[in-house]
Amino acid sequence: MMQPVNRPEIDVEQEVRKIASVVATARRLLADGKMIDLSALEEKVRVLFDVIRRETPSDPEKVRVSMETIIADLDQLADDLRHRFGAMLPEGEMPQAPHVTAAYRRTSEDT
Repeated sequence: MMQPVNRPEIDVEQEVRKIASVVATARRLLADGKMIDLSALEEKVRVLFDVIRRETPSDPEKVRVSMETIIADLDQLADDLRHRFGAMLPEGEMPQAPHVTAAYRRTSEDT
């Protein structure tokens, strides 16, 4: 008989605050002209969205508002990155990337 997988308990609100802090720090560093590594941020966001999809939050409205805030913050960071590094592209060409909402949008397979 297979043993159930023990998944660590994740405090959604705490993770939301951590992500917001990482995004704010990344934006500040980028504004200061410093390079940033976003690989850990990507994983944190993915794990958080997976947990929220899998488990029903105790206060869904509060989580929804928090997630919308994170998505807006990530979209602002993406805009900052395009503004900063768009100058490296050939003249007149701006990088076209979907906003974060597209990356985490539910598909018919999720429901």
